[in-house]
Amino acid sequence: MLISVHLPKTAGSSFGLILKKEYEGKILLDYEDRPINTTVVTRHQKALADAQVNRNRDFGEIQCIYGHFMPTKYLPLKQSGKAKFICWLREPLAKMLSHYNFWKRTYCINTEKGALHCKVVEKKWSLEQFCFSSEMHNFYAQFLWEFPIELFDFIGITERFDEDLQTFGKTFLNKNNLVGPRENVAPAESGSWSPSNEFRARFEEYHSEDYRMYREGACHNKTQRIATIVKGRTPVTNPKTASETLFWGCNTRHEFYSTASFGRSASVTTYSFDFADQDDVKIHILRHF
Repeated sequence: MLISVHLPKTAGSSFGLILKKEYEGKILLDYEDRPINTTVVTRHQKALADAQVNRNRDFGEIQCIYGHFMPTKYLPLKQSGKAKFICWLREPLAKMLSHYNFWKRTYCINTEKGALHCKVVEKKWSLEQFCFSSEMHNFYAQFLWEFPIELFDFIGITERFDEDLQTFGKTFLNKNNLVGPRENVAPAESGSWSPSNEFRARFEEYHSEDYRMYREGACHNKTQRIATIVKGRTPVTNPKTASETLFWGCNTRHEFYSTASFGRSASVTTYSFDFADQDDVKIHILRHF
C-alpha cells in the first residue's frame, strides 16, 4: 500500500490528481482530520487512537491512501511493512507565504472552513502575524509528529516537482514520462513578495525545526535521484559467476555504493557524486575488486 501525506501548499493537490488516476477505484481520500485546525492535544489523541484502529484494520482493495492527516495514525502499517510512505516538502517560507495567500483567496463565509482558517481571515491577520503565530510554528514538525522524516520511502521537493515526479513514477509505478495537471496554482495577478534579510533570518530561527526537516528531506531526495540513476548498474564481473545480490546505501561521505556478493567473494562499487550543481548529478564510478 502507498500512503501519501498531503502537506498543505507543497503541490500536493497536483500530485493527488495523478494518484487518483493511477489508483482509480482503489484510493482512500483521508481529509476529515484537519489536524492544523484542531488543538494539539486533540490531534495527538486522535492520531494515537486511529493508529490502534488501523493496526488491525482490513483495507480491502485499497492500494493508496492520500490526504491531510498526521502519518502517525498509519504508523503501524509502516512498522509491519504493509505500506510505503511518501510526502512532498517545500522551502518553509515559500510554503508559508503560499498558505497565507491561499487561505485569504479561498475564504468564503458560506463555505465550511477550519477554525484556524476562519480566525486568520476574519481577524485580518497580517502576513507577519501568520508567519510568527504559535499555530503555524514549525508547521512540518506539527504535522509529522512522532513520524521521523527518515521513515518516508519517498520525499519529493516541490521546487523540483517535474523532475521528482519522474523519480516517483519510475520507482513506484514503473512508468517513465509521468505527467499531470497543475491544481491550486496561485493566479498570476497574485504577485510576489521579497522578504528582507532581517525577516528571513527571524523566520528561519523561529521555524528552525522545519528547516532541519526540509534539509534532511532534500538530502533524502538526492539519494533517491542517485538510486534512480544508478539502478541497474553493476560491477564488471566474471560472466561465469553465479547470481548476485545487490545492497544499496548512502554512507556519511555522501557516496552511494552497492555490494555484489558472488559466493565467497565480494565486489564493491562506489558511486561518488559531485553536487556542485544541484540539478546536474555527475557520476564518477570507482571499481574495487
